Amino acid sequence: MSLLMYLLDDLLPIITTIINNSLFSGQFPDAYKVARVKPLIKKLSLDCEDMKNYRPISNLRPSVLIARLKERYEITDKALDWFVSYLENREQAVAVETALSDALLMDCGMPQGSVAGPVIFTMYSAPIEDIASSNGIECMTYADDTQLHISMNPSNRDVSVSKLEQCLADIKSWTVRNKLQLNDSKTEVIHVTSRNMKTTPLSGIRVGDTNVEPTSSARILGVILDSQLTMKEHVNNVCRDATNAIRSIGRIRHYLDQDTTEKLVHAYVTSRLDNCNALLYGLPTLKS
Repeated sequence: MSLLMYLLDDLLPIITTIINNSLFSGQFPDAYKVARVKPLIKKLSLDCEDMKNYRPISNLRPSVLIARLKERYEITDKALDWFVSYLENREQAVAVETALSDALLMDCGMPQGSVAGPVIFTMYSAPIEDIASSNGIECMTYADDTQLHISMNPSNRDVSVSKLEQCLADIKSWTVRNKLQLNDSKTEVIHVTSRNMKTTPLSGIRVGDTNVEPTSSARILGVILDSQLTMKEHVNNVCRDATNAIRSIGRIRHYLDQDTTEKLVHAYVTSRLDNCNALLYGLPTLKS
């Protein structure tokens, strides 16, 4: 049990008072606006000398978000004051092992790792949905993960591809103006068709200076979708991960009691099997 949970009964009234005073006054406490930034490499196997291998630091402009809160979401008065106070006059220092730099005032960037972070980014990037809609494209977003959907008729497929490429070009221009980056190398294209339909493969979609070739499957928020929506690759992947987890737990089973074993199974096996399992409803039986 953490110290905070141990003292929760005594601390809860104090924490509640701080939060309520912050909301009623429209001011975010300065003591909570100091960030300690640690360089985090994406994978331990990557070259630590290459800056591209580190997780990026936010460089979004608070002024753009504040304007969007007023104009698009019509947030005013104390609520707007709170967001302004939350986003402005933030400080950060860089920590590497035991070394810590001097703190500097930030003129850009959003708080990362916070509860409000994904919501703030969604509001910041909301115009992307407008751009997609103006091009006749369906758009779905989750934080910085954006998907564009368009239906294609074999007789006018070139028209649909042109609309999609124009939409991507418009989004790319918007991201440049708003200090975001559309990652061409991570952009994937998947052409979903019926198993019984014979179609000519797509030649690719132009994204900036890159021609992105269609892939047979794509991972979307942890779910692997294939071009015929059989979900076979996703099921195989889930079964493999669950099997490996069971084997790992089995190696240390004799050190564990019943309760701990059940918790590990629920955490590493059952959770994988349950995740998005509604997508599997109605699928035909998979043959090995």
